[in-house]
Amino acid sequence: MRLKRFSLLTRIIVGCLVAGAVAFYWWAGPWYHGRTLNSWLLEYGEGPRNYRESPKADEALRHIGAAAVPHLLSLLHSTNFHTNYHLIRKVTVTSPPFVTWSNHYQADYSVHTPLADWIGKRTPFRVTRMIVPPSWDHWKAFVAFQSLGPAGKSAIPELLKLANNPTTTLNWRRFGDFNDLEEIAKSAMNSGSYVAPSESNSPGFDGPARSLNLYLVDGEIAMTALGAIGADAIPALLEMLADPNPVLQVRAQTALGMMGAAAEPAIPVLIQMAETEVPGQAIYVLGRIGKRPDLVVPVLLKKLKNPDSGAVQALSRFGRFSMEAAPYLLERFKQPHHDYLAGVALGHISHEITEKEVIPILIEEFHKPKNNLERMNSLTSLSVMDEEAELVIPILMEALEDSDIHSKEIALQGLGRFGQKAKVALDKVGILAGHTNEMVSVPAQKALRKIKSAR
Repeated sequence: MRLKRFSLLTRIIVGCLVAGAVAFYWWAGPWYHGRTLNSWLLEYGEGPRNYRESPKADEALRHIGAAAVPHLLSLLHSTNFHTNYHLIRKVTVTSPPFVTWSNHYQADYSVHTPLADWIGKRTPFRVTRMIVPPSWDHWKAFVAFQSLGPAGKSAIPELLKLANNPTTTLNWRRFGDFNDLEEIAKSAMNSGSYVAPSESNSPGFDGPARSLNLYLVDGEIAMTALGAIGADAIPALLEMLADPNPVLQVRAQTALGMMGAAAEPAIPVLIQMAETEVPGQAIYVLGRIGKRPDLVVPVLLKKLKNPDSGAVQALSRFGRFSMEAAPYLLERFKQPHHDYLAGVALGHISHEITEKEVIPILIEEFHKPKNNLERMNSLTSLSVMDEEAELVIPILMEALEDSDIHSKEIALQGLGRFGQKAKVALDKVGILAGHTNEMVSVPAQKALRKIKSAR
């Protein structure tokens, strides 16, 4: 009898262990190099608040491939809050007001249990807990789909369903080109979509109030995932373009713009949309694709005199194929209040005009007195003139010596864009990588990586 009871108990224990292991495997996702997918996703941070790049996690996702899709979709559908615990190093403050903010949006509660109190008294750390909202799971899915790329194509049907839910209106220009996820993380943290329960819309004396507007909700994340998947998602996006809802049209346009040249099959439809009175982002996206100048450039030239159309930026993507626009752009740039976008566009269209007519004016503006708006605009314009490295890099290096923090930041970002061409600035950039102000040290470290990796 005892043996039977023992056997039954053993079976129950083994069954519970097996069920627990299956549940853990389902929750944690597939494995790579002895680590679960969930563990790899934490390499990017828990959410937008502490997002960081992780080449190792990118590599892990590429190896896991399509097996990651079910788990990422479950994250995107998450509706549950959960609690995370952290060990936070205590900071000793020796001057008024005796308050230290770890960041503008403090979301950690101190934990008071016997063990937590013991750690707090006897170690340099304190135990905190954070209640994490479902949107932070959505963020993980967003970052992961960007790394996964075409391997995520099995998710297209489910992503299309989510993308067809017009929850909010998306502004393409807020997203840039999706290469700088750190900037997108900042926008997410300044929105109402990623608020943890303990966070406030008024984070403190030195931080801006958080916007209550939604940003990067699940439908928009689905759109960005379709864009990252690439060519396999084009039929689904063409289907969205045909929807009369303008929000869905802009989402589809944005995803196609993310693909760049791979979205060439969508050009005829986008041209039709660009020629309407409400083109959405079609004009800008045609520039992002950058193909079929014979068809696209004439359409963009018709829109050129509308300063809000995006035609100037789009034409710049076609280089010398846009020479017909050069006289008009030069006229706009030379107005008393310079049109800096026109100047930057000329930098991509004509080296000769830029060298003789644009860069000398920008350099003159840069050498004007400090804190001059035109000075900052000219430096920003110079920093993105990728084809003019020989003339621009010396000015950017001069800006590194500037006492103005913003000038240093702009110059460092520009040098990073030039990559190997900026190797002459390595020593100066390396020194600034250790600057005490993060507005300088962070872009300096990024620039250093880009210059070295291109060597």
